This record gives sequence, structure tokens and C-alpha cells, in this order.
Amino acid sequence: MLAKYPKLISQIPPGTIVVPWGYDATVYEPYWAPFASLPIPKIIATGVSIWNSIAPDFDVTFSNIDSFLEVGRPHGILGVINTIWTDDILVLMRPAFPGIAYGAAAAWQRDPMNREHFFDNYARAVYPAPFSAEVAAGLKALTRAETHLSAALGEETSRHLWDPPFAAPHLARLRSHREDLRQARLEAEQAQEHLSQALRLGGDRFSLADFLLEARMLDYAGLRNIYALEIADIWQQMGSRPKSEDVEFYGSEIASHDHSRTADLMDAIADLREGYRRAWNEAYTGYRRGTILSKFDGEFQQWWNLQRRLNQFANGFHDGDTLPPLESFVAAY
Repeated sequence: MLAKYPKLISQIPPGTIVVPWGYDATVYEPYWAPFASLPIPKIIATGVSIWNSIAPDFDVTFSNIDSFLEVGRPHGILGVINTIWTDDILVLMRPAFPGIAYGAAAAWQRDPMNREHFFDNYARAVYPAPFSAEVAAGLKALTRAETHLSAALGEETSRHLWDPPFAAPHLARLRSHREDLRQARLEAEQAQEHLSQALRLGGDRFSLADFLLEARMLDYAGLRNIYALEIADIWQQMGSRPKSEDVEFYGSEIASHDHSRTADLMDAIADLREGYRRAWNEAYTGYRRGTILSKFDGEFQQWWNLQRRLNQFANGFHDGDTLPPLESFVAAY
């Protein structure tokens, strides 16, 4: 705000400490130019990007910290406030630990951070040797999974987790990011493998369990959107007037009560709800727990309702009937 209205800077009372803040990957010089020649104490405020993402966006976090320090040090900053926020109630705090450590190390040392080896160094410092390598590999894969999912859905992956799956703009974006969704799942599964192995070897459940849960959440987000594309494709491929046997066969691929895409999604989100409930109870009080768990319930109900409506439709479909739009079977967005 002061950068936008620089005439106010001269009115800042003596002894005030100015804290320019921003949490994007890139920090621009205008944050600093108005204060460069003034004898005003300055501390920069960076952020560990956990508030709008399913897993911490460490790529954005590390770039934010590095770029802020790069432009701040020449202006004589006193230090760094490395912030975390819980604006989105899906946030779990413990997975922010590596970002907090990165900000501390970056502020203490004069040389630029070695981002390529940070997770290896962090894991060796925090976890015993028998499983530190597994933790490092898990954190790297978790970061890559979040990056791929962000490319597919947009940066606010925790908000996009609940997007209407068959909305036309959503499907259009997904079609251009099929490979990102696939890679997000592969990396999330790699993260699960490494983090599970670390836990089996005696790793600290206090910090690692939430990382594992977030890897499973990323895996679900990828699966959910891949399935949304496949369901839409199946529906389109049946044509406007399919045979009843085709509706029954292909409809079962979508909505069979036991083995189908909707059944997979219902199983996955119900299991994640229980995992998230445990994680919340370990970290927080009960305040707002019901609000976030209701989102999991709504997600389950969305797929269960679709499954029942499609099965009811298939049971009454006859040769020559017109196939209605897929969107007509889901709740209005």
C-alpha cells in the first residue's frame, strides 16, 4: 500500500518497522524502491504456501523466499518473517515444517540456498539415517505431484479439489492437461511409497503421517479428474441414440454398484475422510472440523447420487430413446 502511495512514506512515525510482504514466486523491485534511500527499519515477510494447496507448494515457497531475499538484502533488511496461514480450513500445519526450515536457513546464510539438495539436507538433519533418504525422496515426489496438479487445475488445488467435475469449462481445461493429471498421480504414488517405507522403518509419525495423507489426497484429485474425463468421453462415444445394451454395458463402467469409476471414487473419498478426521483431531481442537468433513461428505454424496441416477436411467432405457446430456444427472452447479 505504501508502494502505491509513496507520498505517505515520509509520514511514517519514527521507530516504525516496515514489513513489505508478498507470497508469489516472483517479487518485484517496486516493493523496495520507495524505501531504498530512507532510514526506515525493514523486515520482509515471505510465506510457506500451504493455505490454498492440497500439499505445500514448495516450488512457489522456495522461489518466494529466494527472490525476496535477493531484492531485500541490498536494501538493508533486518530479517525475515516467514509466515504460514490457515485461511483455507483444509490446511494441516505440520507439512509446513520444511518450508519453515528453508526460510530460516535462507535468512541465516549469505550464500543462495541449494534448492536441488535441500530435501536431502533437511531429511538428514531431521530424521535418522535408516529412513532419511526415504523421507527426502517422498518430499521430492510430493512436491512434483502438487506442481503437476497445479498445472492441471490451477494454483489453488485445495479449492479446485471440490470443483464440479462435469462443468464444461472444467472439462475443457482437463482435456489440455491429461498428462499433468497422470504425472500428478504417478508422483503422488511415489510419495506414498517412500513415506510409507519411512514409517515402516520407524519414522516419526508426528510429522510424516500428514505428508502421507496429503500424497493420498493428491492421488485422489488426479483420479477424480481423470475419471471425470473418461466418464464424459464414454457418454459422448455412445452417441445420441445408443442401443439399450450399450447403455447398460458402458453405464456399468461408470456406475456399477461394486466395480466402477463412481464406486472407486466413493471408496477413496470415504477413506480419506476418516484419515483427515484423525489428522485434524491430532493437530487441532474440534472448531471447524465439521465444516471441512462436510466437504468430504458432499463429495461422497455427489458420486453416490450420480451412480444411482445413472443406474435408474439405464434400467428404463429402450432402443431408440435419446441419450440426455450427462450434466442432467448431476446437481446444478
